[in-house]
Amino acid sequence: MDEPEKVRVEVELDRELVELAATAGLDLADVADRALQRALGAERLSTVPRYAARLEQRRKEIEPDVAWYNAHIERDGIFRASEVAERNASDEEARRWEERNAEAIRESNEELRRNGLWSDGYRLF
Repeated sequence: MDEPEKVRVEVELDRELVELAATAGLDLADVADRALQRALGAERLSTVPRYAARLEQRRKEIEPDVAWYNAHIERDGIFRASEVAERNASDEEARRWEERNAEAIRESNEELRRNGLWSDGYRLF
């Protein structure tokens, strides 16, 4: 795959973040490149041939896993119908579950806000 033409840009970044990145051994140019790809998303990147080829290759790599997952969900649903029927969850049970899992839900939502969906860079829709 051809190397993309590079351009030099000047940006201002939070000093602490730059120091943390240096300590972690991160290449800021690489981080910025990946962040731009993520921000642009697969749909816009698919118009650039080198990215379209990369996205298509990744799609082919994950296709068997996606097919397995879809078949599983179609067969069993997210929850097996028998489990839902057995539990016959009431509003009170749901409230207690949400209460018990509030911290995990909050952390999951924060992770989603920070990093987006795991599939953001791979979806072609």
